[in-house]
Amino acid sequence: MQEMQRHIVHTDFDGFCVAVERVCNPYLRARPVVLGDASWARAVVAAVSPESRRAGVFVAMPIDLARKRCPDLVVVDANFTLYRRVAQLVQKHLLRYTPRVESASWDATYLDLTGMQAIFGAAVDSAARLRRELKDSLRLDLAVGVAANKLVSHVASQITRPSGVCEVHPGEEAPFLAPLPVEHLPGVGTVTQKRLDDFNIQTIGELADTEPGFLLQAFGSRGRTLHEYALGVDSSPVGVLPAVERRESLSHEVTLAHDTNDRGELTVALVGLVESVGSQVRVSGRLARRLSVHAVYVDGGRSERTTRLSHATDLDCSLLPVAQMLLFQVLTRRLTVREIGVRLLDLCSASPQLQLFAKDSAYDRQRALIGAVDKIRSRYGGGIIRTGRTLVPATR
Repeated sequence: MQEMQRHIVHTDFDGFCVAVERVCNPYLRARPVVLGDASWARAVVAAVSPESRRAGVFVAMPIDLARKRCPDLVVVDANFTLYRRVAQLVQKHLLRYTPRVESASWDATYLDLTGMQAIFGAAVDSAARLRRELKDSLRLDLAVGVAANKLVSHVASQITRPSGVCEVHPGEEAPFLAPLPVEHLPGVGTVTQKRLDDFNIQTIGELADTEPGFLLQAFGSRGRTLHEYALGVDSSPVGVLPAVERRESLSHEVTLAHDTNDRGELTVALVGLVESVGSQVRVSGRLARRLSVHAVYVDGGRSERTTRLSHATDLDCSLLPVAQMLLFQVLTRRLTVREIGVRLLDLCSASPQLQLFAKDSAYDRQRALIGAVDKIRSRYGGGIIRTGRTLVPATR
């Protein structure tokens, strides 16, 4: 039996979080915008608009430096609760077209429309239609790539940014990729690009024409993958289950207002981090089986500890004691700490069976309380309600 022709769609928002802010505040449109905390001297950029990116501003750059590079920069406080809600609305819309949806990130998603033509018509028509529907319902511009595999559909969506539909027909993958710079290939970062440039390989076509044996010698087993990608070859499937069900983690880090090794101040910051990742995992409808805490010292050294939780949970009151224990295990040096972070790993679905023997009055009260707090934060912002332990003026 002949294998059915695959039809893979990649959707991409250029600067998703900034785009959401622009829907809420039209004043921000067409201006160079970054997300961050303008009131804090040590704040860094969390997200950038295309305009600020063209001015040389990038994620993790100190906001003070970003202002010097772009004097007209507008700094907006990030509202990640809002961005998660909008991302969920987008994914819910995409699921109308196929159950085979894989979220690569908040703003990038793969859809496998193979075999759906009898219902929705040609894949490129479905892509154009869902783009119009998202524009009408959420006022968000979407870039869409349509191809026979994930790799080429991803590149196609980058070519048509900030909005539009780009289709690459089966058999045209290599010619489509050939004139593009090598950095358009997924996984080709700054280091790989520099090494390829040393070999005078600047375009994907030049990479495709390079002897596979040479690439294997220069890049190891990854050289074979690079050559296949340059030819537009990619057999990886669109994950039927969200990637988060298999391996994704949820995390939050904070750069302290000043370097310190005071355990009281570090604990205050830790409480806020646990509340943040706890909220994230509850919004996602999952539970965490493992928890990790890390600290970055003033000299750049990093220390991290991870442990398995006694039971899968999404409650702050269950996560915090474990996080505090790990924090004290992490603090093994006398140097001051610049950053701490909390990560939830080994995520699983929040099925009722996992909670079966925890249904007592104390658990019910805690669940009701945290549910009420989440609703308030979701409506009015994460900082509108805080626990007393985070009110000590120690960190941002």
